[in-house]
Amino acid sequence: MSTAHPPEVADAPTKRGRGRPALGRSTPLERDEVLARALEIIRADGVDGLNMRRLAADLGVTSMSIYHYVANKPALLDAIIAQLWDSVLVGVGESNGDIMEWMIQVNLRTRKVWVENLGLANLAMAVAEPDATFFDVTLLSVRITQAVGFPDPELAYSAIQNYTMGSIAVAANRRYASRYFGRDPAEILERAHALLDERGASPEHHGIVTARFDEGDDEHFERGLRALVAGLLAWSG
Repeated sequence: MSTAHPPEVADAPTKRGRGRPALGRSTPLERDEVLARALEIIRADGVDGLNMRRLAADLGVTSMSIYHYVANKPALLDAIIAQLWDSVLVGVGESNGDIMEWMIQVNLRTRKVWVENLGLANLAMAVAEPDATFFDVTLLSVRITQAVGFPDPELAYSAIQNYTMGSIAVAANRRYASRYFGRDPAEILERAHALLDERGASPEHHGIVTARFDEGDDEHFERGLRALVAGLLAWSG
């Protein structure tokens, strides 16, 4: 992918050093501010709503100033995603000796972080580069699954990863597809329950319908995760 920058509107003749404020700013630009403002735009208008010119305008700098910190939009998104992944472990903290509960909390935190940032969730599932961080994360995953006591660590890792990330992917794709067709999930769920009431449906029927929406994901995710972990610990096949 080319990293060539798009044409820029001519800047003022005076050159600015990296991070120095442009017209409209009184403070130097910092990388964390670039990432934070970009994330705000994504949360409001999605990934498609973010471009370098809009980001620069919001920050009160020229587009070229952004390129001092990130090479292009994919690099910008990659940096934001890395920050969000880092926030997972920061939010969970230390294990306090209970490795299994810590692992569950990591997955709960993972889901929380990406449900709050669904516009980036699918991009967050790209395969990771095989670098030092990749090695460290893989080694940590091996140690955790072994410490918890899963009879089959590889199976456990795969099942738990697919359960957690699958829940996030469903939520992200549900939002995207519903918006595409102009459907409001909350309004449709309300009408669905009304229809079930009219037809004398059972509580279980209502529960199954709720499970097809975000509300159901939120209600059942942790219970399902704990049930999955318990089953994997008992697995002997």
